[in-house]
Amino acid sequence: MNARTLALAALTTLTAAAVLSPSQAEAAVDCNSALGLFALVAAPVVVTSSDVDTTRNTNLVLDVQTQMFRVAQNPLPAACVSRVSMRLFYARSAAELETNRTRALNGQATPNTATFGTLNAAFIGNGATTNLRNYRTTVPRNFAAQGQTVFYRWVKIIDNRDAVAQDLPRIPVFGAQQTFVATAPAAPPPPPPVLPNLLAEFVGTPIPYRPSGASIGNQTETYIRVDDSFCALQGAARLSEEAVNKPIIGAGTRAIVQPPAIAWRIRNASTTAVPAATVVTNDVINQEGSTPNVSRQINGLGANAVVNLPAFPRAAVEVWQFPAAGGGGCFSLVEFDGGNPFPECVDFNVDVTNAVVESADGAANNRLRFGCN
Repeated sequence: MNARTLALAALTTLTAAAVLSPSQAEAAVDCNSALGLFALVAAPVVVTSSDVDTTRNTNLVLDVQTQMFRVAQNPLPAACVSRVSMRLFYARSAAELETNRTRALNGQATPNTATFGTLNAAFIGNGATTNLRNYRTTVPRNFAAQGQTVFYRWVKIIDNRDAVAQDLPRIPVFGAQQTFVATAPAAPPPPPPVLPNLLAEFVGTPIPYRPSGASIGNQTETYIRVDDSFCALQGAARLSEEAVNKPIIGAGTRAIVQPPAIAWRIRNASTTAVPAATVVTNDVINQEGSTPNVSRQINGLGANAVVNLPAFPRAAVEVWQFPAAGGGGCFSLVEFDGGNPFPECVDFNVDVTNAVVESADGAANNRLRFGCN
């Protein structure tokens, strides 16, 4: 049997299956013979289209199941496995699809061809020794415009490059023409709404009155180092001053100073504005000091906008400066009655009534704490 006869028989599976009976074609399969190649041609193929018109996927997915032989061979001859491959032709018209078929019959290159997984590669479902083979391939959905019909057909190709059936290097077996309508991919979900993000922030860098180094002392007194900026306050901020001389510690200065008020503001770190009709209540809570609490309201806040709020006054503090002791520096006296020498603990809060809907991250930065040792 020559290759031209095989090609005519291979145009449809029905014609191919009718020429030889299973017992004639497959009783003793030798895929290095013309009869063996025809047994491969005659085996049926089933194609299942999945995802057709599914806008959740950008491709048409095709599942193909082919039998190696109508009557299973055990063991499956390796020479037969290597001769079978699957292709998919697709086109924008029936005529274009037919041209592809003709080119394949003539051994010419074919455009718009998708390759199924080969028999020797990983495939869906069945192993390399089984008669049933499952494959999958895709047609790019962007191959056609939305609403355009795409024509496609599978082809099972029998390798005849060693000229077992004389003059055809490949024997194609074509499936019936099928179609699907191209659909546009689903539109991505809308992004989540951008919410306002209110936060409190300092203007500048206020320095808290708290320990900043080692302590010094004598038999009756202990002094803890604080930031030198407090002892450096002069002018109106220096409320009183007197010279002192402490046993062991040495000569120095005792002063009452007034730390600068804390400048702060509210910022909307978002591209979404707070409507002007929304009243945003902001307050300062002095957790330990004697300065009274304050509350301020603003009406709305623009995108990426900033509003400066009244500076928060701080309580006066006592500082001691000993140039010779402990390397010199600024200190605070620790009272032995257990009192806290560092009473500053202040919370700067924005939107205390939760009038503005913010994200969880946004709500978490609505409080700015200062001091609080």
